[in-house]
Amino acid sequence: MASKAAAVLLLVYLSGSTFGIKLTGNGYTDILIAINPKVPEDPVLITQIQEMIKEASRNLLDATKKHLYFKEVAILVPPNWNKGNYSRAKTEVYDKANIIIDEPNKLHGDQPYTLQYGECGSEGRYIHLTPDFMLKDDVSKYYGPRGKVFVHEWAHLRWGVFDEYNEEKPFYLSGSIIEATRCTINITGKYIHKRDQKDCTTDPVTGLYTEDCVFYPDTQQTTSASIMYNQGLSAVKEFCTKETHNTEAPNIQNRLCGNRGVEEVITSLSVDAGVAVVPTPPSILPTFTVVQRRQRVVCLVLDVSGSMSAGSRMLNLRQAATLFIQKIVEDQAYVGIVQFTATATIREPLTLIDGKASKDKLVGSLPLSAGGETDICAGVEKGLEVLGGDGDGARGDEIILLTDGESSINCQKRVKESGATVHTITLGPNANIGVKELSDISGGKYHNAADGVVSNDLVDIFTSHTTSDGNLTKQTIQLESTGLNMIGWFNGSVSIDRTIGNKTSFLVIYERSPPDILVLSPFTRTYDTSHFKHDAPAKTLTLDIEGTAEVCIHMFDDFVFLGQVVMNPPKPPVSEDDLQADVGSFSRTAIGESFSVSLPPGVPPPNFPPNKITDLNAEIEADKVLLTWTAPGEDMDQGTATAYEIRFSEDSDLLRSNFSTAHLVTYNLSPKKAGSPEKLSFTLFSVIKNGTTLFFAAKAEDKSFLKSETSNIIQVTKIVPKAPVPSPTDAPGGPDTSGAGVNITAIVISVTTVTMVACLIASVTMCSIKSRRVNHA
Repeated sequence: MASKAAAVLLLVYLSGSTFGIKLTGNGYTDILIAINPKVPEDPVLITQIQEMIKEASRNLLDATKKHLYFKEVAILVPPNWNKGNYSRAKTEVYDKANIIIDEPNKLHGDQPYTLQYGECGSEGRYIHLTPDFMLKDDVSKYYGPRGKVFVHEWAHLRWGVFDEYNEEKPFYLSGSIIEATRCTINITGKYIHKRDQKDCTTDPVTGLYTEDCVFYPDTQQTTSASIMYNQGLSAVKEFCTKETHNTEAPNIQNRLCGNRGVEEVITSLSVDAGVAVVPTPPSILPTFTVVQRRQRVVCLVLDVSGSMSAGSRMLNLRQAATLFIQKIVEDQAYVGIVQFTATATIREPLTLIDGKASKDKLVGSLPLSAGGETDICAGVEKGLEVLGGDGDGARGDEIILLTDGESSINCQKRVKESGATVHTITLGPNANIGVKELSDISGGKYHNAADGVVSNDLVDIFTSHTTSDGNLTKQTIQLESTGLNMIGWFNGSVSIDRTIGNKTSFLVIYERSPPDILVLSPFTRTYDTSHFKHDAPAKTLTLDIEGTAEVCIHMFDDFVFLGQVVMNPPKPPVSEDDLQADVGSFSRTAIGESFSVSLPPGVPPPNFPPNKITDLNAEIEADKVLLTWTAPGEDMDQGTATAYEIRFSEDSDLLRSNFSTAHLVTYNLSPKKAGSPEKLSFTLFSVIKNGTTLFFAAKAEDKSFLKSETSNIIQVTKIVPKAPVPSPTDAPGGPDTSGAGVNITAIVISVTTVTMVACLIASVTMCSIKSRRVNHA
């Protein structure tokens, strides 16, 4: 059977990195705070945001030894707010917001939190605050002064540090002393039972306080650290330093940051590491702008020079641009089209998207042929001219520039002055990567699309140019995208989960002849080829399912698009103890921005060691130790490592500072594929005495003898409870005492670490870091 190239794309309308921040001198600028459209318009909210940032600026200056403060902040209000006099947004969009004001979610409620991606020193995604936290003092008081709460969250967001408390492991053993997980160790307080406010009692099995015990910090403290432990304490104004940091506490800061204090991470690992300190200006009060996005205005600037006639480039351009116009760009947006060679031509001025006719008109104006030289800036200049056609200039508007050619680029200043955002797409291996600078200076995206019949990069890139104001019910997302050469048949599957499904669209792109298609719904609804709209010149077939699509799986082959649409299991009721929503089978596809890596001539690509183990855990059963962890890879998190080096000591500092001199564990274990669970059980060379605390750590090694960074250090203590004292009734003939005096071995576990290394592949664990609720004795 002949080979065919085909691609299938599924789009769905939803139902249901700290971009842009700059450090200018000592002051942070380009901070964006966005308010979700679900939040009612309230001028008091804007005032409260401004007051919080002013207070936070003073707090940040104190926490960083008079070095850093907040300088310039933009507040993006929703498009549906209409009572204020708001400036027109330029590059400010909801998706790029560093701080979001939105309704509470089930997991966090009104508690402030920061979405982070797990790596120490790396910037987070955004801070989440709720309207009630901002407006109601009886809500915010539980978390501390708003300004200090914001500084706590800013440390998560900007510097990639973590909380210094641990609600899951609130206590640990420091030698024979029970300590609360905190930083600094000088924070004083009381250990009290929650139920009766009496002194805590020790669990004889764990050697720690019982589960209902809580540490209440004293209201008055003599130490000023740490904001990452409890920003609600009035005396707390600083971060833990290298000298004051509690390296023993089993918190996530120690586990992921190599036992470094927050200040050390800021100065050595964060995006602000090594920044020169300049004198602080007399005023540290930030300035604010309040902006609002209006109708979207975008111009497609398309290269039709001679090189675009090669292969299927013009066909791919039409397919991707048609998809953008028909499915991606929002209703009531304005779209224009420019083509360019050595000169540029307006094919369609700004056109309001208000129905099928306007979309068809734009699609009909897409270029069909290619030929001539290339002048990229001629296209950009003409695109800016089109954007100005609405009489409001180009500020806040967009250009999507596609080119496969090379030419000099001298329009950077013009782009910057225009206030427009330029998204650049280079097609094929010979395009001028210098166009990326146009995106960099204007806040746009840069992508490089692979060339070839089966590449669906261009379609995926145009699909990614959707915008959101925070209203997910109006946002288009891409669920699946596949392109390949086929011989015989091809099966694929897509799940439409319960959070999406409005206006679902299937797009099939083919190379030679259209395939036959069949889709079956869970309730035997059938869609065949006759239900698909065939665009022969563009070689596409499109199925639009109006309303809400059913949860589905589909298959596609060379001649037949077979499918069976099945319902996911019913969603169970959500209780207070189970806040994880059941959305059924879940699938999303997204394309990231492009980047390039250059090596000097003759220099081979570097070898990468295995990634660091971050979840080493330990248990003691009698005199056996059980270790568990997740397998790293041969190269970072890919492949299979060659061996492990596991060591232990009674001194955690030895493992941190001189790993190779600690006791070596001998074992018989072949590493598994990256991501697999590992388990190792062994007996030490001597009996483990009661009360002994041991520390374990591990490294992975690859075939080139490159070793990973030292894993997190896991602490385990052997506790053998004392035999119970016999009661007067425990006499011969009395109750059974056969179990008395039996040694029951239990464990106490806490986690520390040594260092952190980034994964080569961006397979990351996403976690949300929340502010600590204030508890005072």
